[in-house]
Amino acid sequence: MLVWNAHKKKVRCLAFAPDGSALASAAERIATVKLWNPTTGEPSGELAGRWGFVSGVAFSPDAKLVAATTMNSDLTIWDVPKRACVAVASDMETRYAPAFAPDGESVAAGGTEGVPVWAHPGAPALTRDEYDNVTWEPERRYTYDGGSLTDRFDSVAFSPDGKWLAGHGLFRAVIWDRAKPAKPARVIPHTLETDFLSCCAFSPDSERLAIGFERNAEIHPVSGKAKPVILKGHTRFVRAVGFTPDGRTLMTACGDGCARLWNAHTGELLRTYDFGIGRLYSGAFSPDGLTCAAGGETGQIVVWDVEV
Repeated sequence: MLVWNAHKKKVRCLAFAPDGSALASAAERIATVKLWNPTTGEPSGELAGRWGFVSGVAFSPDAKLVAATTMNSDLTIWDVPKRACVAVASDMETRYAPAFAPDGESVAAGGTEGVPVWAHPGAPALTRDEYDNVTWEPERRYTYDGGSLTDRFDSVAFSPDGKWLAGHGLFRAVIWDRAKPAKPARVIPHTLETDFLSCCAFSPDSERLAIGFERNAEIHPVSGKAKPVILKGHTRFVRAVGFTPDGRTLMTACGDGCARLWNAHTGELLRTYDFGIGRLYSGAFSPDGLTCAAGGETGQIVVWDVEV
């Protein structure tokens, strides 16, 4: 287990690079994304902007780009090796949870009336040999319409096979077929209404969606009528969910200060970790599923080996 003092405020978001080489973090009311070596805890750089407090981060599939959302409703794209911002969309009405599509050619983020996507679904692949403002064109956008569902979607996720896009917000999670974005393919209502941030993640086989909201975590089938798996035992708000690469285990990070591992098929609690860093506000699985990271209320980050 490795713990280090990363920020002076709550660690609001974490993301592993897909190749496992870096960990990105952002803290409450800070306009900077910090980069870390996840095996040593040593800093490896930062992405410092002028667009407002960072509220979400995500790596592109090739680990060369980082998308960041801000509380100013901006969506920024950064070149990680150059430590340079290469494009900004300033009127996307996005504030939370950016996510790259599996092909790396689109970015989605949480919106107030649907989920805006930068680059039209089905558009020709963008040439990303050079990362500049021509490569990522802010005018190439599309919104996955929630219809009458005008909730704030504060977490989003693409399915690994690229077929589905999910948005999770105040009162429900919504799944869209990316080939038919005008109408939700499935709506998953909550058992409780909440105004706290939610979280969601697809299973590696793209057949299940895990959601976290208030003190609840559930795993739902994307299609079909199978019953959801309910993960019971959280005593405060669930802040992050994530699957292992084999889809058998789900991690939850919770405001009670504990990270938990669950059998993703039965809902059985497998392990509980309490690192003594206070309430957890973020969490992430490494790409190989061998380690997890979580961010605490006092600015600390912990990385630990997963035992299942």
